[in-house]
Amino acid sequence: MGTLYILNGTQVILRTKGENGKHHTPHVHLFYSGESETMDFDGNIIAGGIDRKKHREIADWAAVNKVYLLEQWEKALRGEKMVSFTEWEANHK
Repeated sequence: MGTLYILNGTQVILRTKGENGKHHTPHVHLFYSGESETMDFDGNIIAGGIDRKKHREIADWAAVNKVYLLEQWEKALRGEKMVSFTEWEANHK
């Protein structure tokens, strides 16, 4: 598990294994102001829910940065260290 990015107070975390150790559809966990949500990389809510405006901000960010999210998902599945979005972005300009 690791924090990938924080956008306007919303923390974006990636976890690859569920309770039974099974891999789920690629997704991120969002945390904002005591609320949480699980969202796939296409912006669809899987579980929970955060403020709609905050969800839209992250969904829009995810749409633009889907390559980054998929790269980090694959790294996590292989047991490799994930890279924060800020670090990744600096290396891809």
